[in-house]
Amino acid sequence: MAEPPRSTDFTNRPLAEARLKVLNWLYPESFETRHLDISRRRRERTGEWLLKSPEFCEFVSNNQNSPILWGYGIPGAGKTFLSSAVISHLQIEARKNNYVVSYIYFNYKEQKQQKPLQILASLVKQLACRTSPLPSYIIDLHTRLTKETKQPTEEELYSALVSTLKSFGRVFFVFDALDECDQTDQRRTLLPLFHRMVGENPNIRIFLTSRQHPEDIQASFEKSAKVELRANDEDIKLYIQQKINENPRAKSLTSKGDRLNTIISELTKAANGMFLLVHFHINLICQQTTPRKLMAELERLTLDGSRSKNNPLDPTYDRAIESIRSQPADFELAKSIFTWLVKAQRTLTVNEIQIAVSMEPDIRELEEDDLPSKKTLLDACAGLVVIDEKSGIVRL
Repeated sequence: MAEPPRSTDFTNRPLAEARLKVLNWLYPESFETRHLDISRRRRERTGEWLLKSPEFCEFVSNNQNSPILWGYGIPGAGKTFLSSAVISHLQIEARKNNYVVSYIYFNYKEQKQQKPLQILASLVKQLACRTSPLPSYIIDLHTRLTKETKQPTEEELYSALVSTLKSFGRVFFVFDALDECDQTDQRRTLLPLFHRMVGENPNIRIFLTSRQHPEDIQASFEKSAKVELRANDEDIKLYIQQKINENPRAKSLTSKGDRLNTIISELTKAANGMFLLVHFHINLICQQTTPRKLMAELERLTLDGSRSKNNPLDPTYDRAIESIRSQPADFELAKSIFTWLVKAQRTLTVNEIQIAVSMEPDIRELEEDDLPSKKTLLDACAGLVVIDEKSGIVRL
């Protein structure tokens, strides 16, 4: 009888465990969760216009004159979804070539996790995960500092980053929503760091997004390549079509005549370059119960938009609040959800929100049946919050 094959998993387990220990020492948190959540919510083909733009094509080329591409845009333009599209595109290309992609999604609610030390540690871990074996500098650093019970400094992490870069032909970094970093504690260090990275390492490319007007960001990338990020008409039309197709009632109400084309055309014109506005508008459209009410709501939304060109979100927020107020029970629940989200010092999961809004002075213990469902939370907030599917984090 032939000898059964030996399990390579068993023989490599100690080595794999030692490797994982070093990687988690560098940065114990997951770096993929946020990207996976956003990618799941991003519609297929969203952002193709950016990937085909001259600015982006020049950025991914070997031209040493374009190591940084700054994507700027108004709030609500869909910058984070475009960053997600860029990351996914570069990851696909990286599998065909000897390069790698690392990224950070900044969030104003996660300031403690966005200090330069944590950012560098995350970037080093992302690169090191794709090397085998781990770079000797990282192993030596881990051995020395664990003996001394110390954590690495920013300069040591930068050296670890540089040593890991040598394993790849090219490295792309994507930093989304840089304006959500604290200017005093974080951006003051990160902005010079980004320029140092590309200045000392010719194989690095950096794509980053932010609003246009933070003065420090604007000044830092004044001489860098730039591209304006707006909600593209084709992306908007695709999004509206898919949202209606996902809603059986809305799909039925728009199935006759030219209603669907009218809705797509009018909401696209009213978007003002803002995906967030389209998101609210289509949610309000999908709440209607008859064709007459649906078309009346469309007319109202487009009229509100024409009256509020300087602040197009104002009437939309008003409509969302009006929708919440029209149902007293939902209004109290929504108010409680908003209070927790705004005042919390960190991001909250859906389970934490469920428990928080269910607590009452005379209740010592909550059963599963006492908690509102995810759908109840979302419906109560009329589209003003989203829940990341994998992480369960609730966001405004």
